[in-house]
Amino acid sequence: MFRIVFCILFISFSMLFAQHRGLWIVRNTLNTREDLRLLEEIDQAINLTDVYLQVRALGKNVYRLSDNPANNGNSVSLTEIVNFCRKNNIRVHAWINTLYIWSDIKKPANFNHPYLTDQNHLMTDAEDNLISLKKLKKLGIEGYFVDPDASINMSAIKRLIKSLLINYEMDGVHLDYTRYPPIPVSYSKHLRAKFMRDYYVDPAKVSQLLAGSADMRYRYVTEEYGKFLQKNLSQFVGELYRYVKEIDPEAVVSAAVKPDWQEAKSIYFQDWLEWLRTEKSDNIIIMNYTPDYKEFKKNLKMAKSLKYDDRIICGIGAYYLNKYELSMRIRDVEKEKLNGYCLFSFTTIKEQPDILQLITRRKSGR
Repeated sequence: MFRIVFCILFISFSMLFAQHRGLWIVRNTLNTREDLRLLEEIDQAINLTDVYLQVRALGKNVYRLSDNPANNGNSVSLTEIVNFCRKNNIRVHAWINTLYIWSDIKKPANFNHPYLTDQNHLMTDAEDNLISLKKLKKLGIEGYFVDPDASINMSAIKRLIKSLLINYEMDGVHLDYTRYPPIPVSYSKHLRAKFMRDYYVDPAKVSQLLAGSADMRYRYVTEEYGKFLQKNLSQFVGELYRYVKEIDPEAVVSAAVKPDWQEAKSIYFQDWLEWLRTEKSDNIIIMNYTPDYKEFKKNLKMAKSLKYDDRIICGIGAYYLNKYELSMRIRDVEKEKLNGYCLFSFTTIKEQPDILQLITRRKSGR
């Protein structure tokens, strides 16, 4: 408990230095008036500038899109959350999980779910196996992904974005899980066919037949397929960026990404530096959650070296850090002069309800 108390108190002093002070709010964690009061207390403690409210995950929308207040006297609607943020000068971003669409053994009950409707776009291995959830977990993969060309998924995301920007006037759109799962789950029927139209070869078959060999054909096809995946994903991000700007040119488009740009590009085919260079994303939030302090600093140094200080924000996983670790990380973000930090997450604070009284005592000098 005291670890989290110190974390929040320390952050309150850091607000004088960091430009961006953000907070991720995971789906279904801000539902009641008590939750909203907690967010108000957090804002009073650290002077929030931005919140990232998860509105779509696992291939479905989280909130019922309605301008009406919640019917239940203790629950809060999306409208009330947005109004609270606007009243307190907090920018609110619609946090959308884009390509990671399912994580259950059972199939979705909704027959319009992209897991069922975008079957040819589901990411598989080279043998075209729809890998079991258990095996995916063993590979370190969260669940089922679709490729960026999945049309039903894209249409659902666009409809959501349009509603949130027009009806709720949200300040931004935050893209998450905008990447591929790592090898060997790097194929879909659609991607294989699309690649074959240009290269006249099936990358999955090449991988099956020549993987691990010194055959130059394997190396060439593998490298070209990697570039193909990167380009395909960048086009997906660019299309969403343009769509957002057509609706509201002032809306901020951001993306949560793997912190090491080179690793993000080579393993997840997530070339987020290209997104910055070619105006496909206004801001990048690197998910620098590692418990290894040396690795955390290395990721910061790499981000700094890319020369986009005013557009890169450092995500910090506060849920596992002690008071010294969190203070050192915030200090390092300020030292590198990146565009502030974003904490993961509201849940950490919510799970410790007695924190608020301690913050109040400290702020009042008791």
